[in-house]
Amino acid sequence: MSTIRNSLKKGYHAALRLARLMGGQKEHRSSGRTIPLGGFVSEEAVFVFPNNVRLGEDVMILSSARLICAGMPPYLESAGTIDIGAESVIREGAILQTYGGKITIGKNCTINPYSLIQGNGGIEIGDNTLIASHVCMYSANHRFSDLTRPIRAQGETREGICVGRDVWIGGGAIILDGVSIGDGAVIAAGAVVNRDIAAGTIVAGVPGRLLGNRKGI
Repeated sequence: MSTIRNSLKKGYHAALRLARLMGGQKEHRSSGRTIPLGGFVSEEAVFVFPNNVRLGEDVMILSSARLICAGMPPYLESAGTIDIGAESVIREGAILQTYGGKITIGKNCTINPYSLIQGNGGIEIGDNTLIASHVCMYSANHRFSDLTRPIRAQGETREGICVGRDVWIGGGAIILDGVSIGDGAVIAAGAVVNRDIAAGTIVAGVPGRLLGNRKGI
């Protein structure tokens, strides 16, 4: 099955390259964003401050994905950057918001439908990482210790999130600010990760707890 999948993927990328050479998609018309070799960006995808987005070759941005390089709504000023490595896929409805920070996604990653990645404190995702649908990553926390002031007026702490290479994050998982996830780790669906996760381990639950490792759970 994996051989067939890889063959189809290679064939698809070859077709995209051929289309490019024959005058195929060269830019995302609604934003004016140039599309790198072999890439595809749906016309239903949204870029806010597209000059702050860097796309590698063969990147695919699918329908209704939103890449927002700005602060708080109504997104009037440029703030932050998004960097997506070669052959990565941002699928339908996924939202990448910088809020002034930097979001870096490695090569051959998949961000599945309706995931939310908020880059206030910075988010780095390593190569070959799989992020399932409805995953949320929050790289900031509200301060709330002062009962005399509204929480919204107390500012934020921002530590950032680092996700290693070849990580699988299951559907609906939540990754909180300050967390580092080691290479090859697996985060079960619905887990809430509020502490560092060692390489090659399997974590599940609320809050996330160690179940075992990939060499034998």
